[in-house]
Amino acid sequence: MKLDMRSETAKIGRMSAKSEMHRYIFSGKVHPERVDFSIQQSIGAYFESDGQRIELNISISKSILVIEMTTDIVLEEGETNKIETIKNNVLDTTSMIVDSFCYVKSVNYDLEISDIRCDELGFYYEFGVQGEWNLIIDDKQVKIDFTKIIIVLSDLRFKFIAHALSDFRRSIKYPAMTASFCYRAIETIRSSYFEDPDINDETKRRKDGWSKFRSCLSISLEEIQSINKYSIPNRHGRYPFISYDERERIMNLTRKIINAMLEEAIFNFEGFPEIVADD
Repeated sequence: MKLDMRSETAKIGRMSAKSEMHRYIFSGKVHPERVDFSIQQSIGAYFESDGQRIELNISISKSILVIEMTTDIVLEEGETNKIETIKNNVLDTTSMIVDSFCYVKSVNYDLEISDIRCDELGFYYEFGVQGEWNLIIDDKQVKIDFTKIIIVLSDLRFKFIAHALSDFRRSIKYPAMTASFCYRAIETIRSSYFEDPDINDETKRRKDGWSKFRSCLSISLEEIQSINKYSIPNRHGRYPFISYDERERIMNLTRKIINAMLEEAIFNFEGFPEIVADD
């Protein structure tokens, strides 16, 4: 499917000139693989990051995505958080184009940005699929933790955890909505396990549920509020700037809560087996 843009290159926002600019190229794809999606003219756009205006020129041909970024920012190897923050803003800006077409046609396409390079600076960075870069876990522990979760989910009492895990995955995939998906994962745990369905008063039921949630999982009110303050704008249709560092903090805290819930489930799982991973 091709999107025919016969008018002059569209401009999202106003473009401005800067001195000592550098030209970075992001590469990526429109998914699924079988999609043949093109726009016949590039689209100009910009976003602001830490008070700096960053200009983009976006091209898509046969589902191949090429984004030219013009900025005076100098990216260097090792600045993972800075690079990931910029990439998330580029992804969010570029998604407007694909989301617009998806709305018109009522189809489901997705975007992936795979790498960024700047030939003049000799800079190249390949994006992975990692959500939390500060999460260090070896393959053996991955096997153990994965097996524990699958066993927990086999108990119908804890099926709701699957929904929390799904929202956590979405928090990685959709950077601008990290807080809202993380908070929804937390609310799923609270409403599904800690609320008393026999309490008819909804306000009291929720209040008691939060109290039991925090007490059982050893989570403070301040920790919950630190996520909710970022999720509230998302729930009301606003997506303020959020840095990679702040996203990682929110994901780390949500992981802490989900892990605590898993431990609670294992404790209440009769005959839970000992898990040993093969070397």
